[in-house]
Amino acid sequence: MKKVISILTLAIVIVSCSKSKDDAASPSPASQTSIAGFWKGTYDVSGSYAFLFRPDGTLRVYSNNADTALAKKGEGVYQLTADKKGIDGTYTYFSTGTHYSISAGITNEMKEMKGQYKQLDGNAAGTFTINKQ
Repeated sequence: MKKVISILTLAIVIVSCSKSKDDAASPSPASQTSIAGFWKGTYDVSGSYAFLFRPDGTLRVYSNNADTALAKKGEGVYQLTADKKGIDGTYTYFSTGTHYSISAGITNEMKEMKGQYKQLDGNAAGTFTINKQ
């Protein structure tokens, strides 16, 4: 009888200590560090768009040209959403002083963002997709 109780106790301990498949498959939440880096893609299907997300929460945006030296540039800030599954941010273009907001969800194991941009002092708005380089 003692052997049966010992075996049952051991089985319960092993089962209660093992990880569930859900725990193992859950992706880790995004962090400023995991977002940091150069992201490149398009806005409104055909325009070139790129972001340099820095670990300190600042960003540099490049648009209208795949060559960052020739692109229209802006500077701004971003933060992770409360659920850590996306970002929200704002930026201003150097040449025009035009202000924009962005909001994007992070997908594909933190390698892709899809979102929207909106001009804060005008009517421009649209969508973008960027991929971590």
